[in-house]
Amino acid sequence: MRKLVGGVAFTLVAFALVMPFGILPVLAPDEPAPAAVSRLLSEAKRSLAAGLDLPLAYVRYIGLETREIGDLVILRFELRPFPYLSSEGAYLASRCASIEHLDPRAMSGGRGVSDFETDPELEYLRSDAQTPCPS
Repeated sequence: MRKLVGGVAFTLVAFALVMPFGILPVLAPDEPAPAAVSRLLSEAKRSLAAGLDLPLAYVRYIGLETREIGDLVILRFELRPFPYLSSEGAYLASRCASIEHLDPRAMSGGRGVSDFETDPELEYLRSDAQTPCPS
């Protein structure tokens, strides 16, 4: 009996860990992305989760922000850390590189964004306080 209970408990835990990765992509798929961004998404999601030390997280692409000044690129994500019940905004950002030349592993990132337009870290990235890009 004890062996049966342990096996059932293990099965339930395994199911709880795996199930959201099967359901969440169907319920909340990535937003459509430009081709230059689509090629980056898989690596960007892995890089974001690894950089934030979140091995069990569902990461969903929700948008892109670009600015010509400083070649600013911000990839916006919805992050659902285990147990996947709550979500928060997260991002990867790069300056001085066009979308075609981005490497997600070299991008800076952040999490805990409730509003991408007014987040202080993102406002700083958009500001004139940034060092100009080399020509």
